[in-house]
Amino acid sequence: MGVGASSGEFLVFIDADVVVRPDTLSAVVQHLVDEPGLDAIFGSYDQEPAHPGWVSQYRNLLHHYVHQTSRGDAQTFWTGCGAVRRSSFERIGGFDSRWRYMHDVELGYRMRGAGMRIRLAHSIQVKHLKRWTFLGMLRTDIFGRGIPWTRLLLGQGL
Repeated sequence: MGVGASSGEFLVFIDADVVVRPDTLSAVVQHLVDEPGLDAIFGSYDQEPAHPGWVSQYRNLLHHYVHQTSRGDAQTFWTGCGAVRRSSFERIGGFDSRWRYMHDVELGYRMRGAGMRIRLAHSIQVKHLKRWTFLGMLRTDIFGRGIPWTRLLLGQGL
């Protein structure tokens, strides 16, 4: 709905439980302006999680580590802090609303399958405010990520 109500050249996505830095949006846009052939870009959580609990610390620092040690040329997309060129988003058909979880990752797979370029920018980092619980982490890892991602990898879709 937000995409339909917007009019800009770039579509920026930020999760509700994320705090951006003062330069985050300008950095995201600058990457897309500087690289006309780049279709999408995303960042990662920073290394200072907001919630002090050990599960929250673990989850956020794991995310930070994985994204910071990954290649810049990404195979998928993340809407926690990312942007897509509107023309690329529309050309690929936007988000598939049938996906309850992993809609951003699924979008990234379709983009890459269509030959589009996605970059993970290590310099773009945001603060994650989520308070994780152990049970919530297990539920998310199994039902929100593990099973849907396996289906994506196996090409089974929904």
